Amino acid sequence: MEETIFKRIFNSKVRLGMTELSKVTSVSPSQLRYWERKGFIKSHQNKDNQNHYFDIYTMLQVVTIKYFLDQGLTLQAAVDHEKKRHQVSRLFHTFLMKGIRKIELVDKGVIKIDLGPLADDPEQKVEATVTAAGQVKLNLCRQPAKD
Repeated sequence: MEETIFKRIFNSKVRLGMTELSKVTSVSPSQLRYWERKGFIKSHQNKDNQNHYFDIYTMLQVVTIKYFLDQGLTLQAAVDHEKKRHQVSRLFHTFLMKGIRKIELVDKGVIKIDLGPLADDPEQKVEATVTAAGQVKLNLCRQPAKD
């Protein structure tokens, strides 16, 4: 069940038009068009090739590029930094999709996350406990015996 929820969240089909993307990110439409022409961001177009739509990942790219520009980087440096962030995000996304076996609420404000067996000792698994106060604990646990 948890895997399905995560997949739906991360495979979202949210699409923003140029105007909406501009409003959400505080980047002008002309700047967005320039970034698209330079190949820094990518849009999807409807069948008539008239309206440009941007997905949630492009929105994150734009926010990140703008953040680095606001920090004083050049556009090319901001794009390079965003590419590194994107690579980390993509790998973290893979971890979320494939590394988390199960998430369960074990107590009010406490969840347990099963991260699966250890590679070098499959009889043990890693579990993370996260509290509402933000405490994270990692534990090694014995795998239940297989019937």
